[in-house]
Amino acid sequence: MLIDFKVKNFRSINSEVELSMVAENDDSLSGNLINNDGYKLLKTASIYGANGSGKTTVIMALGFMQLMVINSLNHQIGDLINVIPHKLSLDQPTSFEIQYIYHKQRFAYGFTLTKERIIEEYLYYFPVGGRQNKIFERKEDSVSIATAFVSPLKTSKAILQKNKLFLSCGANFANTSHPLTKIVMDAYMFFKEGLVVHNPLAPSPWRNYSISTLQNDKSVKELFKKIMRGLGSDLLDLTAKIEKKKFSANSLPKNTPANLANFIVSLGETAVPTAIIDYGQFSISLDEESNGIRKLFDIICPIINILRTGKVLVYDEIETSLHESIAKELIKLFLANSFNAQLVFTTHDTNLLDLSLLRRDQIWFTELSPEDRSTQLYSLSDINNVRKDENIAKGYIKGKYGAIPMLNASLISELED
Repeated sequence: MLIDFKVKNFRSINSEVELSMVAENDDSLSGNLINNDGYKLLKTASIYGANGSGKTTVIMALGFMQLMVINSLNHQIGDLINVIPHKLSLDQPTSFEIQYIYHKQRFAYGFTLTKERIIEEYLYYFPVGGRQNKIFERKEDSVSIATAFVSPLKTSKAILQKNKLFLSCGANFANTSHPLTKIVMDAYMFFKEGLVVHNPLAPSPWRNYSISTLQNDKSVKELFKKIMRGLGSDLLDLTAKIEKKKFSANSLPKNTPANLANFIVSLGETAVPTAIIDYGQFSISLDEESNGIRKLFDIICPIINILRTGKVLVYDEIETSLHESIAKELIKLFLANSFNAQLVFTTHDTNLLDLSLLRRDQIWFTELSPEDRSTQLYSLSDINNVRKDENIAKGYIKGKYGAIPMLNASLISELED
């Protein structure tokens, strides 16, 4: 479970911004909360804002932190870190901090870096009912390991480089026979398995995952069909399969790069995941379906897994290719979930700005600061005098909460002349 995330000097973010999943002292919609060992955490958080205000940057920051933890172990000597600081702070480091719970263990983890090196890094854990305990603290290449963790982590120091995170080294080269190694592994595995960051514009393995799951798990297939029908589809059945397909140069999209086209053609037969959807009077290939149906096909099986295993899904532009009512129903799946799954998403859909669906602390906004064009992040609960019965969608469109571009009257007059 995600508790809190902070980032500073990353892309459009200059000064530190914070996304908190800790519930405010508000008695509304108590079913939208996770109660965990004294913590009240939000099941979902939505992020609104104008185009270019930094909604996606917040998602990208979480994704960057995740990939650094998973992949920095593979960095070679001399490799640069692919971090992009704010344009006005190019000579300053970038920092990430996160608090989370994984396998009932609470962690606080963070690091500060430049393109050349890791400057600082730390990992703490909190025994149940106890205070913060150090696992390690790092200053550049010097690592201070808590006495209890010296045995499981001491061999990891030997492979540490200035562009590698110690958490990555520690989890992959820890002494597996030591009982405390599990704590380090849990801290790492949250990023590898407990956190799912999805960008709809980036390549995704979700289609392959869905095809494989629907082929091999009958119970998930039946649940998949029920969800699809509940979202308005009239499918009767479906057959998921892997087809062998031979591509020619003429069958590929015209904008396919020549080197990629040559490679695909050279492969001969290629395994292509697909499905045949049965509507009773006729059947149709998934490739012939609408963008909306194809997107639902891709996301439902992963979402079933996320809901059942209590993972954190971070989703950019959740409404893309989906009818507004479907996006709302997907959010309701997380709000009704009892396995502590969470959803953080960006959206432009004002139909979701509904205080009968989301609490004030579940609605967040991004806005560009006029001083340095940097992203500011704040929640509706940070704004004074917002009534519980207020029409949030109407207020947002009018610019009452900021975070939306407004054409001034003089410009509108010029356009009308």
